[in-house]
Amino acid sequence: MNDMIKTMNKLEEYHFHIPDYQRNYRWKAKEVTDLLNDIQTFPSSNEKNNRMYCLQPLIVKKQDNGYEVVDGQQRLTTMAIFMQIVKDMRPLCKSPFTLTYETREESGDFLKNIKESSTSAMAEANIDFYHMSHAYQTMMEWIHHQVNVSTNTDCTQVVDALYTKIMQQVCFIWYEVPPETNVIDLFNRVNMGKIPLTNADLIKALLLNKDNFDQHTLDYDQAEMSIAWERIEHGLANDAFWYFFNNKQRTSSRMNDLFGLFANDFVKNSQKYRDIFDDPSQLQEVIHKVKGLENNPLFSFYLCNEIIQAGQKEQPHKKEDKPRVRSVIKGLWQEIENLDALIHSWYDSPTYYHLVGLLITFDKPLYELVTMGLGQRKSQMVKNLLDTIKGEKIVTKFLEDEDISYQNTNRKDLRNLLLLFNIATLVTKGEQQVRFPFDLYKIYDWDIEHIHASADKSASEDDKVIPDNSLGNLTLLDKGTNRSYQNKPFKEKRAIILERDQAGLFIPVCTKNIFIKAYSPNHTDLDGWYGDAHEEPTDRNDKANYLTAMKDIIQKFFNTHPRRDH
Repeated sequence: MNDMIKTMNKLEEYHFHIPDYQRNYRWKAKEVTDLLNDIQTFPSSNEKNNRMYCLQPLIVKKQDNGYEVVDGQQRLTTMAIFMQIVKDMRPLCKSPFTLTYETREESGDFLKNIKESSTSAMAEANIDFYHMSHAYQTMMEWIHHQVNVSTNTDCTQVVDALYTKIMQQVCFIWYEVPPETNVIDLFNRVNMGKIPLTNADLIKALLLNKDNFDQHTLDYDQAEMSIAWERIEHGLANDAFWYFFNNKQRTSSRMNDLFGLFANDFVKNSQKYRDIFDDPSQLQEVIHKVKGLENNPLFSFYLCNEIIQAGQKEQPHKKEDKPRVRSVIKGLWQEIENLDALIHSWYDSPTYYHLVGLLITFDKPLYELVTMGLGQRKSQMVKNLLDTIKGEKIVTKFLEDEDISYQNTNRKDLRNLLLLFNIATLVTKGEQQVRFPFDLYKIYDWDIEHIHASADKSASEDDKVIPDNSLGNLTLLDKGTNRSYQNKPFKEKRAIILERDQAGLFIPVCTKNIFIKAYSPNHTDLDGWYGDAHEEPTDRNDKANYLTAMKDIIQKFFNTHPRRDH
């Protein structure tokens, strides 16, 4: 199996070719210094810690005499410059790899003799020479600085220590593209289009590597996994499904985020994944190796790579290991499919759809909800979800009849409470449930709207409270609609709301109910929003009637929420 994480010492005898479509080398002093500082401060390897410092993906295409570099030239050249410093101080050491340039052959010669070249007139001859020489000088200044701030240390010792760490712990994520790849299109996508390789790209290459499959069934097995991958990807492209379990609006790859969810769940609920491995110690080894990397942008790739590597450890370099590796990969992929299937089962369930979707919107991590359901009957899972919603601070405050207003409550909590009211209304209205559109709710921005605005002249002077920030005078409204009518009187707002609703635009059910006076026994007066939420409900006290309905419906939601699907 090809290793997708290659330490620098695994690049020995490799030859890299920089094609003419590549940009010139252009790293500046800060980038060079930051890299050296990062490597120097990275924890050293020992028996308990075998962590790797990754230089991001190196995208290559196999050639007869080496590899064409599609992406990664800047870091590769920076490493080559440092290796020339090592060679100057330790003549017996040599760079683990070589570089040549298709249209800039002299750049390769300049690099081989950079100590002399960087101080000569050649350093100003072209942009490549200029940046290479400055990178070299920056490295030498950094080395001398390390000597100055340390005791009993010379330049050779500083270089030796860094060289040892680079060779043993610094690595590239090796991404070798198929022979038929149009490398110029790929280069443009990765660089000019600013679309980097994602975790999903790397994991797909890791899983679909031909060495993972029995050669007799290679085509069938690869096709089967590819079709399953596309099926999952197609499902994630559905906004209604995606926003049900995710709050992210912009993402480069939804498949990438699914692997992120898997990685979080693997770390938090590791024991549920023990069946992937032959030996329980392999699971612990994986957890140990990825510990501390959770915030790394490529964490899910590192995790999947370690899972597969763990499957190879027991009898390395033997053909009979392949069935074991295939078993681990099959188990890993099965867990991804299981996660996708679980989320789809929640999405398809009228009961789970609203409970899970609501908690996700409340920013509850998905892995916590997965944990909540482990080994539980459905009735217990539903109870757990309801209890979790009820345990939200704003919900508890509301159920305990504490005062909630625009002034004393943060906007997010108010939105969450009003969202709960809308979902509770849909859930408790009867057997024929309407699904709340989480996608529309998350795609648009929402305001806390004052139903009776301070400029509203429709109410009598006796009824009017300016301003009225009570909960009985608040509702959800998208910013576009809210900004369009600002402080217009209730009657004019009502006309706009009904017009937008008839046009098929999304208006939350409770907001619509307000403007058709569904919460007030007196339906004849549609010109204003009257009363005081802190007084007893009456025919003309719209605000108190609205607040009473909110309490009744939310209580009903918790007390009689369906325990089965319809």
